[in-house]
Amino acid sequence: MGVVGALSAFYDAKDWRNKDHAWSSCVRLIAKMPTIAAMAYKTSVGQAIVYPNNNYSVAENFLYMMFSTRNKVRVVSDESSHLRRRFDKT
Repeated sequence: MGVVGALSAFYDAKDWRNKDHAWSSCVRLIAKMPTIAAMAYKTSVGQAIVYPNNNYSVAENFLYMMFSTRNKVRVVSDESSHLRRRFDKT
């Protein structure tokens, strides 16, 4: 929860009464949740945090951050293509 609170201060909407400003701040906060979840998981199991890779889709990036380590990079296989398609549609 502390991370989300810190991000809400970082992505400060200029005017919360303006729906467009409030909406864009909410979307930015929600978009960070997979990264926050992956970092929390890695920290909880005592592993080093793996940062997002811009070459991957949203689903591939989430799997990459969750299950890769700094010494051994796991490539997302084609077997998980149904999972990638499902995440990328949302």
